[in-house]
Amino acid sequence: MSNVPTLFLNLLRGARAFLRWNPWKASRLVFEAFIIVYDFERIRLWRDRRFDRKYHVSTSGFLTLQQLGMTAESDLSHNYRGTPVPLFRAALKELPINWGTFSFVDYGSGMGKALLLAAAWPFREISGVEFSSELHAIAQHNIEHWSLPEQRCFNVHAILADAATQPLPEGNCLLYFFNPFREALLREVLSHIVREGSSDKREIYIVYIHSSFPYVFRDYPQLKPVKLVRVITSLYEIYKLDTGAGSDPRPELSSESDHMVRGRERV
Repeated sequence: MSNVPTLFLNLLRGARAFLRWNPWKASRLVFEAFIIVYDFERIRLWRDRRFDRKYHVSTSGFLTLQQLGMTAESDLSHNYRGTPVPLFRAALKELPINWGTFSFVDYGSGMGKALLLAAAWPFREISGVEFSSELHAIAQHNIEHWSLPEQRCFNVHAILADAATQPLPEGNCLLYFFNPFREALLREVLSHIVREGSSDKREIYIVYIHSSFPYVFRDYPQLKPVKLVRVITSLYEIYKLDTGAGSDPRPELSSESDHMVRGRERV
């Protein structure tokens, strides 16, 4: 019974989302929040398997670093789980960018699920950076065999590399993080991105899904918050690297930005 007050409070918080967004968007975000907060593993697995059947790929399941033979990296990275489709699509729809001028990079790309999802947008190129050779091999197989009728970008590839040293693509970049790193490695990766990205006048956005360490971004003044969406828990955050390319590092994304409080939507 001790969980009843918490559940009731979360239901109220979720209901507030319907005051901010249209009913369809609000219901999807509230549902995703409850899956995260209450760890509905059966729902996750059912959705992931349905996704794999639809696109003829293998991305579902939950794998620990120990199962991947990466025990030594347990203090640096998180376990494997495929990116949540609704949050991926919701976050990308927030971005006011010319897709054809941007490269998409997924950090900790695992089996390549986010690469497949990104291919439905007309990016200049799509790449995924992964440290596990086992997950990388699965991602390469998925890229070669997936069936995606809505595919609009065909320049897709997986890279087996260290995310903290992997060079950024040239030009504008959208960098995607589905909570891949623990704090120490996240700081290394962000330092590398800021150092390399600030050397040129270009647009660089970071989308951070299900963020475990949002406070780390506040230690980098060059990373300006554009959209931070919270429904019961943190769902996704969007930052823009201030490289001097634009006069306003925090562009207007939607009418919902009127509800931002110090850059964070509170629901």
